[in-house]
Amino acid sequence: MEFFTAGVGVLKTLVTAIGAGLGAWGVINL
Repeated sequence: MEFFTAGVGVLKTLVTAIGAGLGAWGVINL
């Protein structure tokens, strides 16, 4: 279960990073 929790944390971090990257890319392209 600890491994699963760690995996979810990593996924959330990746999703947040990708979202921030896309957001920044969108702002730059405006």
